[in-house]
Parts: sequence; structure tokens; C-alpha cells
Amino acid sequence: MRPREIQARIRAGASVDDVIVESGLDRGVVERFASPVLAERDHMIARALETLLRRDFANDVPLSDAVAERLTPHGVERSSVNWLSWRRDDGRWVIEANFVIGREQRSAHWAFDSRTSALVADDDEARWLSDPDAAEPDPAQRGRPLLAAVHSIVPREEVAPVTSPKVIDEEELSVVEHEDVEPAEAEQLSLDDTPRPTSPAAPKRKGRASVPSWDDIVFGARPSE
Repeated sequence: MRPREIQARIRAGASVDDVIVESGLDRGVVERFASPVLAERDHMIARALETLLRRDFANDVPLSDAVAERLTPHGVERSSVNWLSWRRDDGRWVIEANFVIGREQRSAHWAFDSRTSALVADDDEARWLSDPDAAEPDPAQRGRPLLAAVHSIVPREEVAPVTSPKVIDEEELSVVEHEDVEPAEAEQLSLDDTPRPTSPAAPKRKGRASVPSWDDIVFGARPSE
């Protein structure tokens, strides 16, 4: 597994142990390349927790305070919430909060756009933690994604991904150049019964005119025998 592949797996949410099992590499090698990406994931969590949630004018609060206000009455301390993050295929980040109420393990997810700092609830649990007017989700509804909320953070103009042209090496190029006519086809063409055009016959050269001998000139031409 290459360093870029290691970092891509970590950025997508895999742990160092996951990559070690997948790649068979030493822990030191994986940690060396995973370290900056893990720091990036922590940075995205910090940015999301500081993002202000719009409420009534001056009452905007960061996500961290909103979650604490909702969970503290349920006996959940701020420090006990476990935050995770990973990047989705579309470039946006998923911010996950894990907590326990009573004996139930629960989690909430937000979609975070790092370019615009837009934070949108991705399921009912996240909406309940973010919005003071939202009702606590029914156990059957927990974890169900809010597709409309996710779509609301899509930029107005999506940029189509740029695909790199296929690189053809010399060996492949050699095969491509010679696959127009197969050897069997070439042999068939050479044995075709179609008559070939013939070049016009060269004109016959005229013989040099015979020169009469001196006797013929003096005594006259001899009659032909």
C-alpha cells in the first residue's frame, strides 16, 4: 500500500489498526503517514464545534454549546461526548457525536462543508441536538438520514471532476499500432484473386535503318533473291 493510499484510507475514516491489517505494514510506517491526516480530522472537528448555529439574532451558539445544553439535563457531561470525523467521497466531512443516555449508545451526524463552514444536521439525532425546538427522535427514527438537509449544502455550481487522460506505455502503444491488420488478414490480402493492374507494355524499339553498301550505290541495288 502506497503512502497516498494509506492517507486516503485514514481520511475516509479508517483507523491505524485497520490500515495495518489491510496492508501488512509495520505500525511505525503507517503511523508516520497517518499522523498528518489524523491531525486534519481533529482540525475539522474543532472547526465544526466552533461553527455558530443560527437562532434568534444574538443568541447564536456554537455546536459544542448547543450539544452540551441538550445533553446535560440527561446526565451527559460535555467531556464524555466522543467526536469523530471523516471525509466523504464528495469532499464534504461527516462530524459524528457519540454519547450514552441511560444505557443506550447513541450517535448523531452532521455534514460539514469546510469551504463554506456550512454545518447541517444529517439525521434526526443531530437535528435534536442542534435545534432547541426539535423533539427528541423516536427510537425507530434514530440514525435515519435527513436527505433534504444534506442537499441544502450542495453548492449552486458543481464543478465536474477532472479526469486524467489514460497513459499508454510503449508496450501498449506497440500493440495498438499493430492491431489494425492481423497477420492472417495480411496473408489473405496477398493471396487475393483480384487481378492486379498490369503496367503497359514498353514500346518496341525500332531497328536502325539498313545502310546500302558501296556496290549497291555504284552498280544499283541487287534484286532480292
